[in-house]
Amino acid sequence: MCSTQDPAPGYDGLLSHSAVYPDGHFLGWTPGQVAPLLPKGLAWRLAPRTDLVVEVHMKPSGKPEVVEPSVGFYFGSDPPERTPAMLRLGRQSIDIAAGEKDYAVTDSFVLPVDAEVQAVQPHAHYRAREVRGIATLPDGTTRWLIFIKDWDFRWQHVYRYVAPFMLPRGTTLSVRYTFDNSADNPRNPRRPPTLVTWGQWSQDEMGDLWIQVLTRDDRDLQTLNAAFRAKAIAEDIVGYESMIRRDPLRVQLHDDVAQLYLDQGRTTEATAHLEASVRLRPESAAAHFNFATALTVAGRLDEAIDQYREALRINPDYALAHNNLGNVLLTRGNSGDAL
Repeated sequence: MCSTQDPAPGYDGLLSHSAVYPDGHFLGWTPGQVAPLLPKGLAWRLAPRTDLVVEVHMKPSGKPEVVEPSVGFYFGSDPPERTPAMLRLGRQSIDIAAGEKDYAVTDSFVLPVDAEVQAVQPHAHYRAREVRGIATLPDGTTRWLIFIKDWDFRWQHVYRYVAPFMLPRGTTLSVRYTFDNSADNPRNPRRPPTLVTWGQWSQDEMGDLWIQVLTRDDRDLQTLNAAFRAKAIAEDIVGYESMIRRDPLRVQLHDDVAQLYLDQGRTTEATAHLEASVRLRPESAAAHFNFATALTVAGRLDEAIDQYREALRINPDYALAHNNLGNVLLTRGNSGDAL
């Protein structure tokens, strides 16, 4: 990716929130992984005009390095027969004091439909020590999803079950991570240890368990995805707000979390973050347009009109701003200005 602000290949920072994995599939490489081979019928569809965005986490070596990532695609002759769902358990409120040896986070999700578990992938950074994933069935019996007694960031994998197994509706999927942020942890990258919070950089911490499941039919798949999506967005908001508290001048963070708030119908929080983006980028037509759009959704039409006009002052050829401003003016009964 290139831009006028950053003409070199690529860019620093996080993936855009609009960048997603193929529906229900793992698409990433971590240390220790070999090329994953999917069972028959579980290929994923690559839609026309799809952009491929590669995110690379790098560790400084102290000298210039050539970075040449490559991605291989294996194309099949048969279309996918079924689409899996991907569930992510984990907390983005991680906050580990310096020296704390036994910090734990837990998360859970209750299946609204029957689901067959295909594979799992735990992911954390350097300070995680133990990972426990458990399925608790409605009758109280339990089944292990995964148990790693000695987590090593340098050796991660997608664990695909030899024999996938069905879990009934009402089963609780849960995960528990423990972390050691003390000097006694030989894998702690900071000496002496410092406060660590959730974040997507390797110097931060994460604690997720990704679970790939298949439902009985497409209707159940839609039910499961809808139920889980609300949970995932709520947790993502926690993570973004945490990053914004540490780095309040990052415009992209404000823009991304605003979109999440709009998805949840929380227009007050969304407009507050987009207003912050305008303050940080007062000469950005896009920032004013985004703020105006959120104000429109919130029903604050007079303020929205002002922001659309400011966007057009900066960029008179902004077609979307012309269109949205016209629609708002029509709503206000001002058809003359709208046309």
